[in-house]
Amino acid sequence: MAKDKPADGENVTHSKFFTKLQAQMHGDTDTAQPAGPKPASTWSAPPQKAPMASKWTPPKPVLTGPKPWAPPSGGAAQRGRKGDAVFQKSVQAGTKIPICAECGAPIRGPFVIALGKNWCPDHFICANPSCKTKLIDIGFIEVAGKLYCEKDYAENFAPTCSKCHKPVVGDCVNALDKQWHPDCFTCKQCNRPVGGGTFHVESGDVLCDQDWAAMYQTKCHSCEFPIEPGDRWVEALGHNWHAECFNCATCQVSLEGQGFVAKNGRAYCKRHGGGGGFR
Repeated sequence: MAKDKPADGENVTHSKFFTKLQAQMHGDTDTAQPAGPKPASTWSAPPQKAPMASKWTPPKPVLTGPKPWAPPSGGAAQRGRKGDAVFQKSVQAGTKIPICAECGAPIRGPFVIALGKNWCPDHFICANPSCKTKLIDIGFIEVAGKLYCEKDYAENFAPTCSKCHKPVVGDCVNALDKQWHPDCFTCKQCNRPVGGGTFHVESGDVLCDQDWAAMYQTKCHSCEFPIEPGDRWVEALGHNWHAECFNCATCQVSLEGQGFVAKNGRAYCKRHGGGGGFR
């Protein structure tokens, strides 16, 4: 049986499905949602600031260039005095062409002869790049195949004198594992230079041969010459004697290994001893 049409102004209740369908037909997609409790808010970390980029600093420029000169180490030194170098204007005819000790090239023109070698004139200079002094008219020293003026040798190579503590540029005395100027290596007793002569060491002191003998060496009471190691000697009357010097004071017969008579500090044989005590 058909239902009656509702009168105007009368409230009509439709189903939820019908209401939703009617809204879609009219293009209304915002369908009212039933009110309900709001969802609980969730905690979120506050936004962090992005780290600031560090300021870029360009690297400092690195200066490049030749390394500072350093003297070579090792090598024996050979000294040339002023005037030892000889300048030759040309190679004599019929002689062998000289080879420069520095550059190794044949020398066709003027050259320098020194220390048994040949050099181009422009290469006969101090090997220190900051010096390069010409060496033809001054003293020079060769170290490890290189030439140096005396000033550079003193600053970079020369040994130090054990006494005055100054560089030894010229002649050097090597003694007691040290280096000395010849005039600084002196006798403790007489203060004279020992040089390359014989010396002795007593209690750390250097003594020349003469002073050491006077102070420490046994001397013969008769001839007053030293009794050297290996000499035959006699100890008698409180003195030391060469065996050949210990004789009878009268007849000079040798008393070595013999009995003798002592009178007034002198030795006599039995025959010339008279009534003295026989020893």
